[in-house]
Amino acid sequence: MDVTAPRPDVARLATARGFLGLALPLAAGAGVNWAMQFINRLFLSHYSPDALAASLPAGMLAYTVQAFFIASASYVGAFAAQHHGAGEDDEVGAVAWPMIWLALIAGALGFSSLPLRTHIFAIFGAEPEVTAGMVALGSWYLAETLPVVLLAGLSGWFGGLGRTRLVMLLSLGVCLGSVALNRWLIFGGLGVPPLGIHGAGLATLIATSTGSAVGVALFFSPAMRARFATWRGRNADPRRLWRFCRSALPRGGTEMLEMTAMLVFTTAIAGLGTPELAANNLVFSLYLTVLVPLIGLGQG
Repeated sequence: MDVTAPRPDVARLATARGFLGLALPLAAGAGVNWAMQFINRLFLSHYSPDALAASLPAGMLAYTVQAFFIASASYVGAFAAQHHGAGEDDEVGAVAWPMIWLALIAGALGFSSLPLRTHIFAIFGAEPEVTAGMVALGSWYLAETLPVVLLAGLSGWFGGLGRTRLVMLLSLGVCLGSVALNRWLIFGGLGVPPLGIHGAGLATLIATSTGSAVGVALFFSPAMRARFATWRGRNADPRRLWRFCRSALPRGGTEMLEMTAMLVFTTAIAGLGTPELAANNLVFSLYLTVLVPLIGLGQG
C-alpha cells in the first residue's frame, strides 16, 4: 500500500460513505488493544476458570495505567491532519515526535511498576489462585506498555493523514497474529509446552511489539522521510511539546478517569468470588467489544 498517496478529497469525506470509509478503519484501530485482550479471555475460558476470572481485572488495571498515554498519543492524528491539510508536510513529521517521547515515558513507567505488581493486583482481594493469575497476566500487559502506546500513536498519525486502510490492515494483522499465538502458546504445540495464562500474555506482547515495529518501519520508510521529514524533523522542541501536551493530555485524563470507574466496579465484583468475577468478565468483554470501536468512529 502506498503510504504517500495524495490527500483525501474533502468533498468526498463530507458524504456518509466518505465518513464511513474514513471512520471504520479508525474504529478497528481503536479496538485493537481490547480486541487482543478479548482474544486472550476467549482462549483462557477454555483453559481454566481461574485464568478466565483473572484475565479481565489484569487487563483492566493495566489498561487504566496505559489509557492516559494511549488516548493522549492517539491525539497526534489531529495535529497531523491539521498540518497535512495546510500543506505543511515537514511539520507533519515533526509533530509526531512529542507522541514518540510520550510513548517512551509510558514504557518506562510500565517497566518501573513491575516490581510492585504483586501489591498492585492485591487490591482486588480475589482468591489466591485468581490473584496469582492476575499478577502473571498483568505483568505481561505492563511490559507491553511501550509498543501499545507507540502503536496507538502511529495509528493516530497515519489516520490523520487519511491512511485509514493502512491503520485497519495493521490492526487486523496484530489481531490475527494474537489469535495464532494464543492458540499455540496457551495450549502448547510444535515443541512448546502449554504456558497457560503466561502464554496469553506473551502472545499479546509479541503481537503488539511486531505491529509496533511494522508501524515504526513505515513511519521511517524512505518515502515518509522524504515527504514528511519523519527523521529529519526529529526534535524535543519545548514549544511543540507544550502545544501537544496542552491538547492531548486532557483527553488522556478523561479516558483514564472512565477506566478508573470501571476498575472500581470490577474490584467490588472480585470480592464476591471467582464465579461472579468470571461472569462479569464475559459481560464486560462483550460490552467493551461494542464500545471501544465506537470511540474510533468518534475520532473519524
